[in-house]
Amino acid sequence: SNVEEEREGGRFAGTGPPPRPGFASAGPQPRPGLAASTLGRPASSYEEISEAERNRRRDMAAERAQDRQSQELARGVSDPGKVKAMQEQGQREDLMGRISEHYARLGKDVPMGLGLADLGLLRRHLGEVQAELEAK
Repeated sequence: SNVEEEREGGRFAGTGPPPRPGFASAGPQPRPGLAASTLGRPASSYEEISEAERNRRRDMAAERAQDRQSQELARGVSDPGKVKAMQEQGQREDLMGRISEHYARLGKDVPMGLGLADLGLLRRHLGEVQAELEAK
């Protein structure tokens, strides 16, 4: 019956069909050596790239990625300044939540004006509270 097949590793156990005789079950056969080339360039035009050029390309790629991310975040919002303010507000709320949690673990109240601090001060304060919590 179907229930017995499931229990004993039958067709529903994820084992797949049984191996056919004459075929290796170790996976795909190795392929002979293949040479890959970049489209539009002959295979013999491989060039060695200097470390400075590699760094320049990496920086350009990082800048393009940052642009794509900011465009993705700004989708649906016409003002880029508003997007930045919304991001900072989200980071501020996250940091305040983490700081509040640490103060709750310490059994203390959160300082009164901490919610008005800038992000840098909140990050430093979070580090201080984490160190105090670890020392406890």
